[in-house]
Amino acid sequence: MWDRAEAYDQYMGRWSAAVAHALLDEVSLPRGGRCLDVGCGVGSLSRVVTDRLAPRDLVGIDSSDAFLGLAGRNLPHLRPVQADAGRLPFATSAFDTAVSGLMLNFVPAPSRALAEITRVLRPGGVLLAYVWDYDYPDFFLARLWEGLAVVRGEAASGDERGRWRLCTMEGLTELVDGSGLVDVRIAPVVIETPFPNSDALWEGFLLGVGPSGLAVQTLDPPTRERLRGWLDDQWPPAEEHGPVRLTARALSLVAKRA
Repeated sequence: MWDRAEAYDQYMGRWSAAVAHALLDEVSLPRGGRCLDVGCGVGSLSRVVTDRLAPRDLVGIDSSDAFLGLAGRNLPHLRPVQADAGRLPFATSAFDTAVSGLMLNFVPAPSRALAEITRVLRPGGVLLAYVWDYDYPDFFLARLWEGLAVVRGEAASGDERGRWRLCTMEGLTELVDGSGLVDVRIAPVVIETPFPNSDALWEGFLLGVGPSGLAVQTLDPPTRERLRGWLDDQWPPAEEHGPVRLTARALSLVAKRA
C-alpha cells in the first residue's frame, strides 16, 4: 500500500515534471549553479532540474517529512531541508536559481513566500515557478470537480476551480507587482496528460491525493459509482479500453531578481 508521498509521486509528480520540461525547452536558466526548489514535494521538479541544469548544489525545502524523505531517496544529490516557504533558512543572495512547481497557491501567504524567494536569489538570479490553471476545462481535475458537483447536486467542499486567484494570469501578475523581480514573463503552458485507459485515470482519483482525492473518498459507494459513470461519459472518444487523451494548462512565472 502506497503512503501519501508515493501516491502523490504516482498521481501528480509526472505532470509537474512534464510542465518543467516544457518550460525549460523555452526558457534559458543558468547551468551548474546553486539552485533552490521551494516546496520540492517528492522531487519531481528537482529531478528535471538535475537532468537539465546539472546544478553544483541543489537544495529542496518542504514542510512534509514524508515528501522530503521520498525526495531524498529518489535524488541522492538533493539536499532536503524541512522549512517554511515564508521563512527560508538561507542567507540573502545564496542561490543562482530558484524553482517552485505547483506550490505557491497552497502556502498561507504567497506574497511573503515570493519575497523570501526573491531575497535568497542573488542579483540577476532567476526564478521559475508554475501553478495549475484549475479552470482549464480539459484538465482532468476540472472535469472531476464538475462531476462531483453533478452527482452531489452542489459544489463539493474543496473545489479547486476558482479557489485561488493566484492560479490565474491576473493573480500571478498581482503577486509579482512590487516584488522586486524584473524581466517578468507570465505565460500559459499546455501539456498532454494521456492515461492508458479510463481505469488508470479513475484509479488516480482513488488515491486520496489532494483536495480532489479527499472529496472522492467522502462519497458513499453508490455516489462514487455514479461519479465514475458520469466521468466515463465525458472523456474524449476512444477505442474500448484505449487511451484517454487530455491536456492540462499550467501558468508559469519566470523572472529575475533586480
